[in-house]
Amino acid sequence: MADIIDNSIDAQADTVRIRFLVRGASLLGMQIRDNGTGMDKATLENALRLGSRREYSSSDMGHFGIGLKNASMGYAQTLTVYTTTVVEGEQLFAGLELSPREGDTDIQARSITPDRAEEGYRFGNDVYSFGSGTVVEWAGIKGASNSPVPAERKEWLNQTIESLRLGLGLVFHRLLSAGDLRIEMDVLDLATGGSGAPRSVDPLDPFGYKVPGRRGFPVQLSAAGPGSTEVRATCHILPPKGHDKLPGKKVDWQGLYIYRNNRLLTLKAGWHGLVAPKNDLKLARVEIELTDDLLPYASPTPEKNDVTLKPEYGNALMAAADAASGGDFVGYLDQAVSVWKDSNKRSTAKPITEIGSGLPSDVVNGLCDSFGWRANKEPVDIVWREIAEDDLFKVDLADRTLTINSLYSDVFGGEDTPSSFLFSTLLYLLTEANFTRESHLRTSTLDHLEQIDTALLAAIHASNDDAPSIDFKGMPQDALAALLTASRRQPPASPVQTTPAETSTSMRPGDSLPSEEVRTEDVTERASVAAETAPDALDPLEREVKHEASKTALVPPDVRRATHEKRKLPSAPLDRLDLEIFEKYCARDSITEIASALELTDNAVVKSLVLSVFGPEALEDDATLAPYHGMLYTPEERSRILLAYKTADDPYSAVPSVAKQVGRTPFAIAWKLLDSPKRPVPIDKHVRRSVRRRAAVLA
Repeated sequence: MADIIDNSIDAQADTVRIRFLVRGASLLGMQIRDNGTGMDKATLENALRLGSRREYSSSDMGHFGIGLKNASMGYAQTLTVYTTTVVEGEQLFAGLELSPREGDTDIQARSITPDRAEEGYRFGNDVYSFGSGTVVEWAGIKGASNSPVPAERKEWLNQTIESLRLGLGLVFHRLLSAGDLRIEMDVLDLATGGSGAPRSVDPLDPFGYKVPGRRGFPVQLSAAGPGSTEVRATCHILPPKGHDKLPGKKVDWQGLYIYRNNRLLTLKAGWHGLVAPKNDLKLARVEIELTDDLLPYASPTPEKNDVTLKPEYGNALMAAADAASGGDFVGYLDQAVSVWKDSNKRSTAKPITEIGSGLPSDVVNGLCDSFGWRANKEPVDIVWREIAEDDLFKVDLADRTLTINSLYSDVFGGEDTPSSFLFSTLLYLLTEANFTRESHLRTSTLDHLEQIDTALLAAIHASNDDAPSIDFKGMPQDALAALLTASRRQPPASPVQTTPAETSTSMRPGDSLPSEEVRTEDVTERASVAAETAPDALDPLEREVKHEASKTALVPPDVRRATHEKRKLPSAPLDRLDLEIFEKYCARDSITEIASALELTDNAVVKSLVLSVFGPEALEDDATLAPYHGMLYTPEERSRILLAYKTADDPYSAVPSVAKQVGRTPFAIAWKLLDSPKRPVPIDKHVRRSVRRRAAVLA
């Protein structure tokens, strides 16, 4: 499968859809669809001619010219290729089938008429059927489960899909992480005509740790290789107790990881005979880039799932050293062994309670790398939620949550910013030991937590010449008043004279609040109302809308207008469904995944996102251009669109101008931008805040 995707990448595809064709619980065939340049009839016939080989450039994934034929015929009885190109605005189709002759094992090629090729290309893919691209179809899958028990066949299929997702995630992890490639997988039941929700292939990075097992790593080693080549290696030592993204045991993943054009060639690591694999080397992994000048000495296998190293290359690698420190490859292996042995000794390191949710996975993995998790302790969730105004955080043993007051999220620029993640992490490390208790916290512990809470509130509102000013724009005034009272900071004796606009937009810590706007009775009354509408009774989206609505209502309209004009963000109101679609998009779900999850059409999802991100100006459409929505461009057109968008002055108002440049409607351009694996549209905290506030208006 990776071999076939290599061909898609060489054809400038950025999206590949792998589809399993089933009837009931039986696998009948597979399709691999891409949106690359496609092929004309002559090119297709040459590609499927046994023994043919085209010229390859140094950037091509292909090397031997046998991948499509060898990989396909090894797993299927019949290989059919449907392909289409766009020439001067006209879509041309071609098709070819390879299968054994009847009653014989010899392979025969059969040409397919353009009409039949078009039918095969469009089958089951209404969205991905326009523009250039290729579909590789396998029929008669060899090795598919033929168990008489349907449940067994279904279990085999699920395991096969998951194994394929992991394998492709490992092989292409660099391209997937960079946004240069998106791979999706789904299942189409030929009996019902329905397909399940697509599942994206996530990158599986063997070097995805955050904290190395020893300071100073990874290190770069180099040596003069055979001929005039240079052998280089990046040597890693993994954290002994850290999280590893690869499945199974670390001992099975030690060794050399050899890449060519950001594609992993060694699906199973190992040391290729340089050293003997052993348990003490389980933390050692080495990255190697295979350049063209090294191909005579380090040659990929025809299947591109391993690399054969010649002795002169292996000798050069073993002699590689770091010019600055003098460390060499043998010394690196010794250090990897040392780190592993030291980790098994009695250590004073203290693990912490695992974090279930509330922080990015990279942060959680980094904490695991540094501390390790406590045994037999339920994970703790970190949540931002509106609680009593004079509390910054709460420790709840029963729910296993560390709650941070969402009223003060603006102090950190929002709930999902680097500043808020840093604060959440530090606060968790400060309070984590309390989650080791089984039932309740003692009075002395509660008093200590209250001291911490008060101190942090005071720190947030500390006012002196050296402290940075904090912008409280958008924060409810009663919340700010209660906060100042809780932190025992009294207003200055002589109030600072400010204009109404200054008072409404921002305050420096210590500035007085107008007495006619904030009164103790108001705070008490509003706290009572808040208690009657406890946030726990609301779902997360309702809490988000409620919180944004409260902040928006207290920001004067002229300030909101000025902010929108400065950012040029849309201002049209949104509804709850728009917000839900937007939040899923921010969580990196693709348009098709969102549509499947919410039981909507792709078109409906895109219209909602376009309204949220670009505004109604980008919804302009034309029925005659409907085929040009989504993934229907040639690679050259996609590049032109992305270049025109990236060079525009403002990313949120640029869609109509880009549409004029490339001859498409604004809606078609917006669809392409939002559906691109590169995610070129910036969705920062200002955009997220704008969308949530616009949804809050209707709420």
